[in-house]
Amino acid sequence: ILLSRNSRLFKLDAGTGRILASWQAPVRANGSANTLTVPQPSASGEVYVASLWGDDFLYVLKQTGETFQQVKRITLPGRILSRSFAMEADGRVVY
Repeated sequence: ILLSRNSRLFKLDAGTGRILASWQAPVRANGSANTLTVPQPSASGEVYVASLWGDDFLYVLKQTGETFQQVKRITLPGRILSRSFAMEADGRVVY
C-alpha cells in the first residue's frame, strides 16, 4: 500500500501495516513544508507523487531498500492546487 501523509510517503505491508519504505519530500522553494497528493505506482515500479501546490513538482521515485530515491522531478506548467492526479500505467501521460 502506498500512502502519503503531509510531506511523507510511506509504503506499507498490506497484511501487517508495517512500514516497508518511506520518503520525506523536499522543503518548498519558499521554505515551507511540502504536502503530497495521493501516490501512484507505474507499471515499471516507479512511484509518482505530486506536491499539493501547483507551483511545485511531480516527483518520480524508485524504492531503494527502506527509502525512495528521486529519479525525476517534473514541472507541470499551469497546474493549480490539486489533491490527486491520474496517469497512464507507464507514467508517460499525467492528468
